[in-house]
Amino acid sequence: MVAAKAVFNLPGPPPARIMGWRGNMLRFFRDPNTYLTDAHQQYGNVVAFTRGGNGNLLATIENCPGTVFAFGPECNKAILSQPGLFQSSPMATTQLNHAPTTRLLSGIFSMNGDKHRQQRRLMMPAFHKKRIEAYRDDMVALCEQTLAQWQIGGQTDIYGDMMHLTLQIACKTLFGVDVQQNSHNIGNQIQSWIKMNLNPAIMLKVNLPGSPYRKFTAASERLNNDMFRMMQRKRETGVDEGDVFSLLIQMRDENGEQMTEDELIGQANILFFAGHETTANTLTWTLFLLTQHPDIYANVVEELDTVLHGDVPTVDQMAQLPLLDRVIKESMRILPPVPFLLRVAMEDTELEGQPIPQGSE
Repeated sequence: MVAAKAVFNLPGPPPARIMGWRGNMLRFFRDPNTYLTDAHQQYGNVVAFTRGGNGNLLATIENCPGTVFAFGPECNKAILSQPGLFQSSPMATTQLNHAPTTRLLSGIFSMNGDKHRQQRRLMMPAFHKKRIEAYRDDMVALCEQTLAQWQIGGQTDIYGDMMHLTLQIACKTLFGVDVQQNSHNIGNQIQSWIKMNLNPAIMLKVNLPGSPYRKFTAASERLNNDMFRMMQRKRETGVDEGDVFSLLIQMRDENGEQMTEDELIGQANILFFAGHETTANTLTWTLFLLTQHPDIYANVVEELDTVLHGDVPTVDQMAQLPLLDRVIKESMRILPPVPFLLRVAMEDTELEGQPIPQGSE
């Protein structure tokens, strides 16, 4: 009762008249950015998703008293610097009690403590300098293919091009798949599955032909089966094919333990999500902001000309481009590639003087 009362006292939008907090949920998933922006502007840095509390919106925590939005650098610092107090959680769609869906959502972003550290150690070799250098040639070739399609003085859909470019790069570096030679590739399947995963209607669990839930669970089963077959093929060859998935299959930690099949599928899925749409968003917003600041754009071009002399960069040369590095980081600060991160309060606490009850997401 104390927890529920604390969330009730937080400022926030009132529940919808007919559907209650579930009506707010529909508004949120229809346009998260607008809902978050309006809540921040009207109610401040620490805002209840629905005044009076709500059930689970995003996390799987039991007895969730409500959802709290926390904005600004101070809140971010307080949350992200205390991983024991504010822990990661699987997304609420794992509550569908559908094994393939749960497996696909079991990536490192939902892990904590020793499990998170163990999985991170197994994944890190895939991102060491020598591996990045190996991915570099494929990335350069795919970027040059995209640039060759642009015409001086012409118009192009930057977001569409960045989505296609990062799809190609993610498929090639993560799975060793050439998108141009395989239109029904694993990347397109994951991309479609992610879009279905963001549809709040799947939480209704209406298992009828044509329903969002039936389509989503069927897509989860197809994607899970295809990833399992790809994993089995790579295991049978026993060869590091140069892609991330091949290396993860072979990696062992200091105790000789490997990732389980469920962990491999979950980590590969979440890495694709991070490497595809998130990166496309970052590239799109960075290019947009450069067009709005021609002086910064000119300085970036000058730095590139001075260091690269018209050539494509090596991995070592990336460290010689400090302005470009700052521009990308500032772009992600101004226009983040994802609208929010999810954490769960493991005990009663406060943010900016506002009470945050245990179990709040």
